[in-house]
Amino acid sequence: MADTTYYVSKSTDNGYGLGNDSTGDGTKATPYLTIEKATDVAHAVAGDHTIIINDGVYVDTEVSTNRYIIIGASPTMTSVTVRPENAGSVTIIPGVTTAAIRFNNTTGWGGKSYTFQDLIIGQNTAVSGGEDADYLLWLQSASMASVMNITCTRCTFYNGTVYNVNIINAALVDLTFTDCVYDGSRVESRSFLFSGASGAASNLTIDGLTATHTNHVNNGSGMIKWDAGAANVTADIQNVTATMGISPTDTTSDGLCYGIFVANCDNALVNNCNIAISQTASGATWS
Repeated sequence: MADTTYYVSKSTDNGYGLGNDSTGDGTKATPYLTIEKATDVAHAVAGDHTIIINDGVYVDTEVSTNRYIIIGASPTMTSVTVRPENAGSVTIIPGVTTAAIRFNNTTGWGGKSYTFQDLIIGQNTAVSGGEDADYLLWLQSASMASVMNITCTRCTFYNGTVYNVNIINAALVDLTFTDCVYDGSRVESRSFLFSGASGAASNLTIDGLTATHTNHVNNGSGMIKWDAGAANVTADIQNVTATMGISPTDTTSDGLCYGIFVANCDNALVNNCNIAISQTASGATWS
């Protein structure tokens, strides 16, 4: 079983060689150029792996194959941790509008773990290139025999144009956010996290979230909406500080817009959460 560190770089800063997906071997001297290449290699090797990304803005390159950053069936690895060389100095932006990080076609992902640390996901693409993502983290498909684990620690999320985190098709995921930041004020969006009816089939833990979401659209959503779709699902949401408001362009009347909405869970804890309302559209109802 191999436990390997793979390096990615688009520059020679910080003592890196210049990345190349064809000739690189994933070492710091001869790194890969794209995150997609490093994840593809790591997925195919048994063990626990770390991907370290050199400073810079990384725009997804695999748009023609619909790959985004993470995708694929039957990975061999046990776990992957993705982190920057320097905290807060790596930005991941999609090359197409659908997603920045996407887990799809998830056959074989049961029991696997993915950790994202100290990354910036999404950004002002008018300055940085790429596209604004509908979803910054998209968890899709129910083709797992057991639960996979996804953890985001000290990550900053910017401007998901639909949902920042979207869970659909009863995806079997234990999802953890620790000390994260969400800024969705530049574009109209719907939620930091959204799981519609029967969307979530595992557990949610949020411990530390600072969020600004002042352009909310589409009633029935909210800052955090977790609607479980299977037995033994829990929600533990703590230490959330957020500012939220309706977009001035949203004229929906008598729609429900939630701060935190949890439903159909066996166990739920919401503690030390403070969500301030910055503005409301005519006819909006807050709960």
